[in-house]
Parts: sequence; C-alpha cells; structure tokens
Amino acid sequence: MFFGKKENNSKNEFILMAAHQLRAPLSNIRWALKLTLAGDFGTVTEEQAKMLGRAYQSAGSMSGLIDDILNISKLDEGKLIYNFSPVSIIDLIEKTMQLFSDEINRKNIQLIFEKPSSPISARGDSEKIKIVLQNLIDNAIRYTPEGGRVTISLKPDKMFLEVMVSDTGIGIPINQQKNIFERFFRANNAIEMCPGGSGLGLFIIKNIIEKHGGKIWFESKQDGGTIFHFTLLYK
Repeated sequence: MFFGKKENNSKNEFILMAAHQLRAPLSNIRWALKLTLAGDFGTVTEEQAKMLGRAYQSAGSMSGLIDDILNISKLDEGKLIYNFSPVSIIDLIEKTMQLFSDEINRKNIQLIFEKPSSPISARGDSEKIKIVLQNLIDNAIRYTPEGGRVTISLKPDKMFLEVMVSDTGIGIPINQQKNIFERFFRANNAIEMCPGGSGLGLFIIKNIIEKHGGKIWFESKQDGGTIFHFTLLYK
C-alpha cells in the first residue's frame, strides 16, 4: 500500500505529535524511578533495586528513541537549525559525562576523560555537538560489558580538533561495518546484546558532523572494542 504526499504528511505529523506528547510523562517516570532507587520513599531491597533499575534503563531507552524520531524528522524536513559560535569542548564533554553517572555506576564502568591542561574551543552548535557526544558515549556504555572502560580524548591539529570516544566493548563485525551509518541499521551483535534501539543515532550524528564541516569515522574489531573519531573546525 502506497501513501500519497498528503497522507505521508499527516502520518509524520501524527508521529511527531505522539513523540512530543510522550516526552513529558517519560521524564516524570524516570524522575520518580530515580528518586525511588535513591531511597527517597523508603528502603529498597536488592531485588526491588534490580527491577527498578531495569525500568529506569528502559524508560531512558524510550526517551532516546523519541529524541531520535524528533531529530530525524527535522533532518528530513530541513528544519534542524544550527547556531554556530565558539564552543568550550572540555566544558561540554564534562557536562555530557555527568548525564551517565547512574548508568556507569550500575554497570561498574570506568568513564574516563583524558582532559587537556589548556582550554580548547571549536566552532559549532553546542546543542548539536552535545547530541553527538551523548550518542557516542551512550553507545560505548551500552555495548561495553560490566566492568569495562570508556575513554574520551582530544587531539588538536592546525585546522581541526579531533574527538575520540573509545570503549572495551563488543565491537562491530567487519562484514557489517560499511553499513554502520545507514538509517535504521544495527549490527547483529548489538541487537543481541540490547534488543531495543532505533538504529538512527549514528545516521543523525553523521549529518550533524558534516554540517559542521567535519567528518566521522571509526575503528573496530568484534569483541575487541571500538573507537569513534569526529572532527570539528576551530574557526
């Protein structure tokens, strides 16, 4: 069955409306689960904490899916607006890392920032670069087994700043690496480890980095970890 332009527009508008409507209640659910896990409403047993932790993680995954739907819609319609200005990359990385404190504690993962001694700024849209960092750090944590390590590092050059997010995770099978930035694509081992996921995140951030005049690439070996690299212009 094929949809005409009018029907497609109506379908997209409905999806966007539903995504927007789901955002607030999901945020409330995550907030309530977090407070409960912290013991604000009374002592939580170990078994209860496990169940609540799974619910918190699932709500977070759904929240990420909603963000992906909204961003992909804006990309398709050319409505993803960029506001370029100097961005303090070190500050942005540190603020983004704070978002993952619960998850790294739950999985006992080391999240390391090899912080340079001097401030570094690049040209970009801070909110869009934050989306890139969130996606790469989230993937690194998600696909790294418990007790692993995720490292963020910077490599300044004359024209570009290179940002690297590496992990000790499951890696990407070599025969599927060529598809990794395609819309809706997820590697088989990623699906097996974490069934939920849209396969939109890497497609979105590739578009964001290219809009910044940079590029994104990776090195990976199945069961041997992954390093994602992206570049940003200094001016």
